[in-house]
Amino acid sequence: MARKIVITSENVAFLKKISELSDQVITRCDQCGTCSGSCP
Repeated sequence: MARKIVITSENVAFLKKISELSDQVITRCDQCGTCSGSCP
């Protein structure tokens, strides 16, 4: 089951770090639920 990404003031630093490490734009996620290291 896919989970929606909710950006809040509490998790913005975490999401920025994930974006830096993965070189992906988290906010562009289409929430397909297959987070396996690359977007389709």
